[in-house]
Amino acid sequence: MSRPATPPPVHRRLAALAARPLPWLLLLLAISSVQVARDGLLTPRRVPDTVSYIQASRATSTTDALSRVRTVGYPLLLRLAAQPDNNFPGRWRWVPRVHLTAWLAAILLWWHGVSRFTGSSWAGFAAAAPLPWAQITGYLDIIQPDFLASALGLASLALLLLLVRRPGAAWVWPALGLAVAAGYHLRPAAVFLAGLVPVLAGLLALWALRRRPGRALGLAAGTAALTLLPLLAFAGLRWGVVGHFGLVSFGGYNLAGMAACFTDPGLAAELEPPIGETARRTYGARLRRGWQPMTGDDDPADFFPQYSDSIWDVAVQVMKAQLSDEGAPQIDVVAINQRLTEFGRAVVAARPRLYLRWIGAAMLYGLAQLDDDPWVLWPAALVALSLPFTWRRRSGESSRPFVAVMALGPVYFAAYLVLVSLVSFPFARYHASTTLLLPSSLTLALYWLWSRRARRAR
Repeated sequence: MSRPATPPPVHRRLAALAARPLPWLLLLLAISSVQVARDGLLTPRRVPDTVSYIQASRATSTTDALSRVRTVGYPLLLRLAAQPDNNFPGRWRWVPRVHLTAWLAAILLWWHGVSRFTGSSWAGFAAAAPLPWAQITGYLDIIQPDFLASALGLASLALLLLLVRRPGAAWVWPALGLAVAAGYHLRPAAVFLAGLVPVLAGLLALWALRRRPGRALGLAAGTAALTLLPLLAFAGLRWGVVGHFGLVSFGGYNLAGMAACFTDPGLAAELEPPIGETARRTYGARLRRGWQPMTGDDDPADFFPQYSDSIWDVAVQVMKAQLSDEGAPQIDVVAINQRLTEFGRAVVAARPRLYLRWIGAAMLYGLAQLDDDPWVLWPAALVALSLPFTWRRRSGESSRPFVAVMALGPVYFAAYLVLVSLVSFPFARYHASTTLLLPSSLTLALYWLWSRRARRAR
């Protein structure tokens, strides 16, 4: 009769556990969660945008919900999470916990996606390790969707890596489509992922995994159908219900905040009515606040602080008054947004050089903020210092998945920054969103460089 196998000693079991990356990642997530609770980030906090999201959560009909300046995702969350408590923190006390849970799940999914795509679970750990302390975590307790949308963006890219590595995994397809759609229904700026994800799917398959061009193109086409068709269907639904084709009635507001800075005395005469009248009134309203129009000799960054007030205190008020004077049958968000869109486009067409200068300055502003971001600067400095000791000119085919994942951070940053710069500028919470994956790219680069050197030494 054989004797039962003797279990390994405790120290060997602990050593085996410590040799795996997942326990270490779970430890980091636990430490960061304790820190979040200690810092009071699980108590809801109000900011100016919070009011409009709470108001949108009280929509009384589908038409009402689709007519708001806010997308439907976050107001729906607030409606589901609301407690029978009139006090602000108590009424939405579960929302930061939902934020944190989604964030931790997204980090674990990101670890899993990078691990599968690169074939190294320690590479996944290197890419996930900075995320518990990413800049976006400073927005965890705020009742607005930036933090939750970033979690969905991270989950979308993780699912993209899993999809490209194993297109036959049936569950990944609907999960990716839902993650992308949830992201832009939470935060309209995340809509860039609907177009970026299919492009990345084709490029990752073609270059990183050396798939045949036909297969890579098919994967890109399938992913495009997955991300773009639901967006078009929803935009069509809004067109049928409220008469506006788009994700939300807010693009005109954003564009007007920038275009208002370009209005000058001559613009009203150049533009056809009623847009010319809007330009005249907007110029006058800004002048009464002591604001001069932007010219070709000005630094656009000097006008960034005027952006928000140019929307709400100038352009929107001007348009409400003008629509009233014109005897418009209905003055609501949809009507105001449509007219502000027409005004913004006409101003941009009349002052294209100012618009291009604004875009360039906004992108430079976003790049300049990296100088103050320690989570980008320190890993970047370590990568630069490592290069002379670890770099070699030729890298094998096995390095391609690593390089591809490293590139996701800069690509995500650039695509998001361009989108924001077209109609706004990357102020603090936009910066926290756009730079989400830059630290991950850099820590993964450190792991890749030093692991290659270690393999050569062995």
